[in-house]
Amino acid sequence: MQFAKKKGAFVASTSTQEDMLKKLGVDKVINCKEVNWWELEGFQKNPFGTIIDVQGTYFYKASINKVIKSRKDV
Repeated sequence: MQFAKKKGAFVASTSTQEDMLKKLGVDKVINCKEVNWWELEGFQKNPFGTIIDVQGTYFYKASINKVIKSRKDV
């Protein structure tokens, strides 16, 4: 996250530990126990260029809900 921020990226993260992630420089923290982030209208209107999914569960949901840019959009 910190490397991405240094390069000027908007960084969003899913977690229940908002304070810690804000200290690391995350722009938007989404409580993954309360919100399906891939359904948020803002991300559908402005999809991510890159998603790093360390759990291996969200990338598929992001792609079918069109919150990640396709190769032709990048």
